[in-house]
Amino acid sequence: MSEEPEYKQRTKEILGRAGSGRENLMPMLQQIQAAFGYLPREAMIETARFLNVPEVDVYSVATFYNQFRLTPPGRHSIRVCMGTACHVKGGHITLAA
Repeated sequence: MSEEPEYKQRTKEILGRAGSGRENLMPMLQQIQAAFGYLPREAMIETARFLNVPEVDVYSVATFYNQFRLTPPGRHSIRVCMGTACHVKGGHITLAA
């Protein structure tokens, strides 16, 4: 018999530390993302099962908040300043490029 995949074990550990109330959804998703760098689809499904809520509810929260990523991050993160001073200096041109 094969072992559970690592993501499933780690997700279950995170979920086990939290209560099973729906109010724990955000902290659960934050902890899952901290563990994996993003929210794996399988982890969101496990979270929905644990909380006994529809999967779409977990997905809705994950896509509503900008802090969550649904794909693994790249090796390098590129950010472009879009503040007023940067915009005046051409930040929008750099972003477009």
